[in-house]
Amino acid sequence: MSPLAALITLLTSAGLAVVAIAVFRLPLRALPSALARSLEVIGAVVLFSAANVVLGMVLVLVLRRIDAYYFSLYEAADVAVLGLSFSQAIVFYAWRGAAGRA
Repeated sequence: MSPLAALITLLTSAGLAVVAIAVFRLPLRALPSALARSLEVIGAVVLFSAANVVLGMVLVLVLRRIDAYYFSLYEAADVAVLGLSFSQAIVFYAWRGAAGRA
């Protein structure tokens, strides 16, 4: 990560903290719990990403055997898979929370 990206992230995080405390009246003592929950979501993103890429690779290899068209493995690891995996993780985490299991 570049120093500029780290600085930008640090500044937006500090700005968010100020807004969260001043405007939304969020207590600072709740921040560690929020960070722990965000790590759970990041873990779910990693799991969904790995599952999606592996399934995509298997699907591409199967399609190569049954179809004359050449499917690329790059399609299975497209950057869109990461965004979709993030969406899957958010929905899964929200679903767990709605069911009272978070």
